[in-house]
Amino acid sequence: NSAETLDQVQDADCTVSVFGFTNRTVTVGTANVDMGVVCWESCEANCPDPGLGCTDPTATNYSAAATTDDGSCKFLVTFKVDMNGVPFAFNDAFVNGSFNGWCGSCNILTDSDNDGIWESTFELNNGNYEFLFTANTWDFIEAMTDGSSCTNTTVDGSNTFINRTLTVDGVIEYETAWEACPVSCPSDITGDGVVNIDDFLALNSAFGNVCSGCPADITGDGVVNIDDFLALNSAFGTVCQ
Repeated sequence: NSAETLDQVQDADCTVSVFGFTNRTVTVGTANVDMGVVCWESCEANCPDPGLGCTDPTATNYSAAATTDDGSCKFLVTFKVDMNGVPFAFNDAFVNGSFNGWCGSCNILTDSDNDGIWESTFELNNGNYEFLFTANTWDFIEAMTDGSSCTNTTVDGSNTFINRTLTVDGVIEYETAWEACPVSCPSDITGDGVVNIDDFLALNSAFGNVCSGCPADITGDGVVNIDDFLALNSAFGTVCQ
């Protein structure tokens, strides 16, 4: 019920492409022809171990048949950048990095609800990357701070590059503001992006609970108590990225 898709071996020695179709080819003359053993959708005889593959069920290329992870997993990564208040006028925002060859316009972000937060989701391979947000392709480029928690600085001769860093090892939502590192905001108990009265109500409802990892336990000491109230009070009004 399945047929090979040979697009990936187009122009290889074992295929021919005509009218948009890529098929295997063999020339039969006056002697017997031994086709040999080849791999599915390949001209090669050395087939990969069927037990190798992506074993992470959250990956887009998860293989239920794989028994050994080969590092090939791909994950959905959502980039969000708050462009409210940037000191320039722009039409488009992008994310540029080592994952797209710093190509300029490959990964465009959108702001369909006009809230000033530009975002898009892309599939990235498992690995470590450097990147920056840009606007109008390369007209405006983030100037990140050397030594900040979310960046890596590389000196190449007379050039210094300060880029954001990202480790992709699962599904990620990377949210930040232009030229700022992502802000951890444990006091945003309700997760609506701001520390406000709703968080106080949520904490009050959970006050006295003994718990591990519950949102209202801001200090992480395993119990919702006065220390959490004080932490929330000091962060009141904070807008979180």
